[in-house]
Amino acid sequence: TRRLLANISWVGSFNGGDGQSWNNPLNWSTDTVPGPGDHVGIHDSGAGDPVISSHVEIASIFITHGLEIDNGSLITTGDFAVDMAGVQLKNGSLLRVGGETFTADGGISIGSPGDTEPSRLEFFGDFNGFNGEGGIVFSEGSILDTTDVSSPYVSLSRVHFVQATIENNPNTRFSGSDSYFYDLTTTGPIRFGGVKISGDFNLGGSLTFDSTEPKGRI
Repeated sequence: TRRLLANISWVGSFNGGDGQSWNNPLNWSTDTVPGPGDHVGIHDSGAGDPVISSHVEIASIFITHGLEIDNGSLITTGDFAVDMAGVQLKNGSLLRVGGETFTADGGISIGSPGDTEPSRLEFFGDFNGFNGEGGIVFSEGSILDTTDVSSPYVSLSRVHFVQATIENNPNTRFSGSDSYFYDLTTTGPIRFGGVKISGDFNLGGSLTFDSTEPKGRI
């Protein structure tokens, strides 16, 4: 994983903070809460896991420990990277990423059982693909949105959709035998290559198969 340069790091309880609240200045190495121009690092497992329950905008983030977004939002205009960590969105939360690179060597969960509002993962701007050894799991009711991506080609792999929705632009392609789709809803054209799919599909546009045989009703 490419380590992003951080100018502000999570120190949590080591600095007199509560080891939980993103908006507590004492949880950060500079004694200030990160803002739109900051490159953020979350690395120390003993400092506690940050929780975002408000609207947050930063330049980029690199995570080697946990992060939870609970009824909040995180927007990064640059790269987003997770290494050996878990990121959880729940209760109508939003993660919006505008950098070219989205790296997940740890797991990312969009939505949680029992949520009453759907959580969303959105890509925008120059984003052109996902990489990493981890994966992204979209729970029932959650949403992936690629409609604001300006890149001519968007490639996504290692994703699991269970009764979720894709709001996509026509350049989005899902690939890899480790990607799985069950009971999917889409709002635009979609392209599959080598993925596993089953269940009922509610399509809002054309469906193209490179090397995937569907099972179920479309």
